Amino acid sequence: MDFSHHYSLRRSSYLAQIKSSAIRHQLERLDTVLDVTLAEQAAALREAKQLGRPFVEINEFIKMPGVGPMSAVLHGVWRRKEAYQPDKF
Repeated sequence: MDFSHHYSLRRSSYLAQIKSSAIRHQLERLDTVLDVTLAEQAAALREAKQLGRPFVEINEFIKMPGVGPMSAVLHGVWRRKEAYQPDKF
């Protein structure tokens, strides 16, 4: 279980300990930003994986140590762009 998931489960109990309502409201706003950021990050990763499925070289990049799905997709797209020559159409 990562930190953000652990924190989300216990968020209300942590916030209840803050006596100042102004500080608690600021922390609630920051929590909202954190939630949106994490959701967008997960959505971007899902979309990148989906966009990369048709490219067989991406699976080969992922097999390399230290290369994750995002690096593989970005590298695969860069290599495709390099090979793409619109003047040939």
